[in-house]
Amino acid sequence: MSKTPDLSGVLLKLDRAKTHIDLFGEQVRTFSERDPKPFGFRTESESGPDEATTYHLFAVIREEPPRELALPFGDAIQNMRSALDHLVYELATPKARKSRNLQFPIFTDECKFKVRSPPMLKSIKGDERTLIERVQPYIATNVPSDDPLAVLHRLSNRDKHHLLVPMVAALGQPSTWVAWSDGDIRFTYIAKGPVEQDTKIVSFTATPEDPTANMKVTPSADLEIQVGGTGIIGYDIAATDLLDMLRYHVRHWVIGMWFDYGVMPGTVADLQGTQ
Repeated sequence: MSKTPDLSGVLLKLDRAKTHIDLFGEQVRTFSERDPKPFGFRTESESGPDEATTYHLFAVIREEPPRELALPFGDAIQNMRSALDHLVYELATPKARKSRNLQFPIFTDECKFKVRSPPMLKSIKGDERTLIERVQPYIATNVPSDDPLAVLHRLSNRDKHHLLVPMVAALGQPSTWVAWSDGDIRFTYIAKGPVEQDTKIVSFTATPEDPTANMKVTPSADLEIQVGGTGIIGYDIAATDLLDMLRYHVRHWVIGMWFDYGVMPGTVADLQGTQ
């Protein structure tokens, strides 16, 4: 590794992002814990064969999240994105810092990276250049569009043009939906993504394991505040958790692995090679 760069400005940007994340989390909690709560659920049930009961849970939206929540969320995103650009600036030579093209590249396609990144990384060579290449979404994960840097890049671009207004959404995690005893539970429907008033969010059937036992079923549905357009495939994540995940990735994976510990971040190929 060449001379250790001054990362104080980079870390200050990430500290500022944490301030916005904390503010966003506080505002979300204040809104979500109002009395009456701004959103919840209602339950409908119907009897079936073998003493089974089918439950349907529907969203109750009393109040949408305020647009003002988009401000600390967007500020956190931009501070994280800016921290990466500051990193490239610190790694570049004084002469290269005069270039307007200097920035941290984020690409989900290898060809585009090779064609478009050289002006962004002017004068950066050696280990630092390798580091930036290894954390690119196209090489870091099996699904480049789901990589944290790809998500950060996408949200940063969107925030430049319009507010990233949080929405009420259902999380597709069966363990959060129901508690039961003396019964067999089979889910038939779980919603994901944004929901509106009376949107069905869960359906499941509870069948007694022992017809003589007292089956107890307690449905529950904790709707969350999310931000759409993340591109994350296969799971949903609350907006506060998303911000924490993105900041952790930038601070500890992109920056910390190499500059704190001298270890290059692994790639998908590295992981596959150990299996």
